[in-house]
Amino acid sequence: MSSSDARIVRIKLALAAVVLVALAVAFWYSQRFQPAARSTTSHRMRSVAEDTAKLDVRLQPIERPSEPVSEPVPITEAISRADLPEASAPPLEDMIERAMPAVVMIQTPKSRGSGFFIKSDVIVTNAHVLSGFLSATITMRNGAQLTGRVGQVSNQFDIALIQVPGQVSADAQLPLGASATLRLGQGIVALGWAQSLTQSTVTRGIVTGLRHDGDRYLLQTDAVPNPGDSGGPLLDRRGAVVGVTTARGQSGTSGYAVAIDDVKPFVEKMNESTITAPFESEADTRRTTGLQRYADALDSVEHNAAELDSIWSHYKSACHITTIPPGQTHEWFGLYDARSPLHQTLPWCADTLAQIEGRAHEIGTMMGSAAEAARQADVYPGTLRGLRTKHRLDYSGWDR
Repeated sequence: MSSSDARIVRIKLALAAVVLVALAVAFWYSQRFQPAARSTTSHRMRSVAEDTAKLDVRLQPIERPSEPVSEPVPITEAISRADLPEASAPPLEDMIERAMPAVVMIQTPKSRGSGFFIKSDVIVTNAHVLSGFLSATITMRNGAQLTGRVGQVSNQFDIALIQVPGQVSADAQLPLGASATLRLGQGIVALGWAQSLTQSTVTRGIVTGLRHDGDRYLLQTDAVPNPGDSGGPLLDRRGAVVGVTTARGQSGTSGYAVAIDDVKPFVEKMNESTITAPFESEADTRRTTGLQRYADALDSVEHNAAELDSIWSHYKSACHITTIPPGQTHEWFGLYDARSPLHQTLPWCADTLAQIEGRAHEIGTMMGSAAEAARQADVYPGTLRGLRTKHRLDYSGWDR
């Protein structure tokens, strides 16, 4: 072998050695590092699978979005609108505490109800609370009493505005809201002063209906009013008046309020024609007191008259009384006329007739005494006649 051939052989052997070393290093590297990488990848895949399983269990009803969503998952549990505060609304108890000083009790000789201040000298209530009287006694939360005079009244809308003397603080006034923006399900609070000098009422609910009643707009709610709540304010969650409680539903499960937007024109009209007449004088006070006593007397007489009606009906049937003069609200009123044929009866009915005449005489005496006391208090005769008509005691002989 020549020297040239020997050199070529040595080069080939060197190259073969390099290739063998490279293969050995590659094999060692694959055995040393690739299993760890496979283990890490397998571990990560198991973690993702486990986390995904947990997520699927926790939010099973909700399909996972393909992209991240920043909004929270909605809660599927039903929540009453009345239990949720409106935006920017104060805590409910704070709103009620601020509003209650504006609520007042309104009393007349024949009625009692609620009302509320909208200005320092103006109170809103129902027309039916005043029962046709032009003045009323106003009792405030601190026990103070004022005499109010009717400034505006609408029987059609069942709204009345009362003007009172003096000034009340701004804290004892309620702002007027807007009923046109109310929506079904919106939360409301009804305030009132029930049939007790010490019992105020708070009724919470929602708007359940928006109804037209002729020309007026009524708000139907599930806040059922208590006796004496008529005329009280219906407030939204910010404390603004959106209605005036006016009636209770026949089913006893709902309440109705006059929309405040129907009240605002009467307030504007009253502002344009401010009452300038003086408030109740000493004579007016005496007259009001006398009227109250007369009304109380009629309540008692009306009860006695109803009892006598029952006795008279049995007597008339048993004793065959057929000749009865017409035109009286109670048939036995004819006994006040000495010439009436009602004084004649069958012999075996004479004792019963005598008892009826005695009862009728007692009622006549009560009416005479009450009328005399009212005249001494300068109560107007027309006012007395109106009350007697209301109690079905309108007999022309009372004025003699």
